[in-house]
Amino acid sequence: MNTDGLPGDATLQLAFDLHQQGEYSAALAIYRALLQSYPDNAQILGLLGSACRMSGDSDKAVDFLRKAVAAAPLRIDLKAEYGIALAEAGEPAAALDLLEDLLPALAAQRQDAGVVYAALGDACLALDRLDDATGHYRTALAKEPENTAALVNLGTALQRQRRHKEAIAVYESALRLEPSNLGAMTNLGVALQESGQVDDSLAILKCAAALAPDDPGIRTDLAVSQLKAGDMESAEDTLNRAIACDSGYGRAWSNLGNLLQSRLLIAEARMAHENALAIDPDEPEFHWNYAITLLLDGALKEGFAEYEWRRRKSGLARPRVAGPAWDGTTPRGRTILLHAEQGLGDTMQFSRYAPLLARAGARVILACPEQLAPLLSTLDGPLEIVSKLNAASVYDCHAPLMSLPHLMGTTLKNIPVNVPYLSVPPATPSPLPASQGGKRIGLVWAGNPDNPDARHRSLPLETLRPLFDLDGIEWISLQVGPARRQILETGLLVHDLAPDLSAAAAAMAELDLVITVDTALAHLAGALGRPFWLLLSHAPDWRWLLDRDESPWYPTARLFRQPAPGDWAPIVEQVRDQLQAAATH
Repeated sequence: MNTDGLPGDATLQLAFDLHQQGEYSAALAIYRALLQSYPDNAQILGLLGSACRMSGDSDKAVDFLRKAVAAAPLRIDLKAEYGIALAEAGEPAAALDLLEDLLPALAAQRQDAGVVYAALGDACLALDRLDDATGHYRTALAKEPENTAALVNLGTALQRQRRHKEAIAVYESALRLEPSNLGAMTNLGVALQESGQVDDSLAILKCAAALAPDDPGIRTDLAVSQLKAGDMESAEDTLNRAIACDSGYGRAWSNLGNLLQSRLLIAEARMAHENALAIDPDEPEFHWNYAITLLLDGALKEGFAEYEWRRRKSGLARPRVAGPAWDGTTPRGRTILLHAEQGLGDTMQFSRYAPLLARAGARVILACPEQLAPLLSTLDGPLEIVSKLNAASVYDCHAPLMSLPHLMGTTLKNIPVNVPYLSVPPATPSPLPASQGGKRIGLVWAGNPDNPDARHRSLPLETLRPLFDLDGIEWISLQVGPARRQILETGLLVHDLAPDLSAAAAAMAELDLVITVDTALAHLAGALGRPFWLLLSHAPDWRWLLDRDESPWYPTARLFRQPAPGDWAPIVEQVRDQLQAAATH
């Protein structure tokens, strides 16, 4: 934007020079004085809007630029500035509509500066159009490689897509340009935290907290990493300091609730979550965290209602499904598309609801991951199983599997427990070797390494060595993934099957028992109605509840719980004693 052909040349030029030098208050004072004499001048209105935007007053920027565009509707530079201001003022849909329409004309006149694409990225990011946001930020950076704000926001878009490796690289680039950029530093710490690099996360977040000791957001992020590292004492102290900095900061209360839950202080955790929700009742993350505490406490009706907020939560992968959502009303005569949304274990656990809908008169289509299709095809029908959502083109309504407990009014007293509800897929050969005459027990000691809680749920195979001293047991490994290497490293005598899910089901059908940590194979054993012993961390996943050694979801389960965080030895001793006792009967 220039000052050519404007009234009061010298005065306006002075204001413009101050504007360019970042002296926004002085420039604004002169612009406002000139506006008194020229109230409808598009250029002065535009410069006023630009200076307001750059000084952080986005609402006034939008007002002035709206008037500028009305005064000169053919000025695409003013429209572009207006679109950028809309994005910064929290009006992403309006910004996106304006800037997308304007982009061809801006490009034709070579006015499509990096700031325009950055604003498009901001609008898409706010609207959760993450792929589009990523593309616009990359274009902005191709034009302005040193735009650290665009780099940080690109990292945010990648991070919300769970593309942590790329996000980390982007944040590191931003910090090379601006080493004290708190946004890049904090987001890098959180990305490292979410990708399981907890020690690196702690280091960077401690630096950020030192630079901004009174920032409750940074302290909250640091506390989450401390909690993931198992340092509950430091995490609680950090959260209390965050709350002391700002008692109205909801994220600190919500994460304090998570911490208290991990210490199994459930009443206190519920109170902390309720404080967070009192501060911001519309924040999906707070409802999600509260839901987990309620579910762990056995308050399933209230917990599953809160759990519905996950569908508004950013960063949680969920398929886009066209058409109306099923609202829980009479299913008879309707075609209902059910779809998986989270892990394999979740899908197996909640697939039990599909036959209930079929028996209630619905035609049910169940979309699931391809590796589960053979197993879920054994559910009582009539059901149609598809491995791709777009394969189900005709249906009346849809629902994610994990919404069915809420929609169908599940409580502790009415959990559907008609097991087995899965069976071995037809024509699946058993992968087991010939029996040597003793008891055959399947073993799984490590969860999915990509799960953020894997370090708490898993244990080293070496820790299970005392079990191998028992006579008359043939150990069968059902373990998959990198943890299989521990078989060679320990030298323990165990048959290594590394089965897919169908083969694992066939093996379980012939095993006397499965001993497993909290993995998808635990759900498989339970859905097959096979006996399994589940080794649980001190603060278990919500579905295993508290203070019980059985599961209302899986009648064939027996639960063994850590007495203290990270302490597997007492569980292994208890399992050994129970196996020994069983051998004598």
